Amino acid sequence: MASRVWHAHEMLHAGTGVGAEYTGWIQWPKTYNREEYERIRRVGTEIREKAEAFIVIGVGGSYLGAKAAMDMLLPAFYIEKIL
Repeated sequence: MASRVWHAHEMLHAGTGVGAEYTGWIQWPKTYNREEYERIRRVGTEIREKAEAFIVIGVGGSYLGAKAAMDMLLPAFYIEKIL
């Protein structure tokens, strides 16, 4: 099993194999637009200073990024604690 995982890891980082065109996210930590990131960070600070709540409205895929960010900010196993 370990050899298969290693092989998949190598293919992912080499950008080979089926679906390789969708693996650009792997390089994102090195290649992201730092100016855009700073702009977003500044806007986030401004929103936090001016707003009590922030509402994201979207359908389908447009909501998935916001949902992932919200999930990331919750404590581990949050849903289990409220059920």
